[in-house]
Amino acid sequence: MPGDRDSGPAQPIRLLLSEHDRRMEHMLGYHLALELARVRPFTDSQSAARYAATTIDNSRALCGGNPKRHINLLRGQLGWLRKLPVGSSELRW
Repeated sequence: MPGDRDSGPAQPIRLLLSEHDRRMEHMLGYHLALELARVRPFTDSQSAARYAATTIDNSRALCGGNPKRHINLLRGQLGWLRKLPVGSSELRW
């Protein structure tokens, strides 16, 4: 139809974080990497950082532009990791 445009793939919704939310995101990412190293003791630092970055990216994609939901998703992931025992097989990454 005239006027309809094929814009290609959907553009992701931008997540605008306040300074406080950005700091929280960084701190939670840091703790995600630490907890991964605790649960999987032989994880190298690059793998732990990649896991934290992937978790943050996935949270940003899932939150739909809502910064509070993003921070809550990261907190939930961190809480889940903290409940896992050392050497847990529940974490397959």
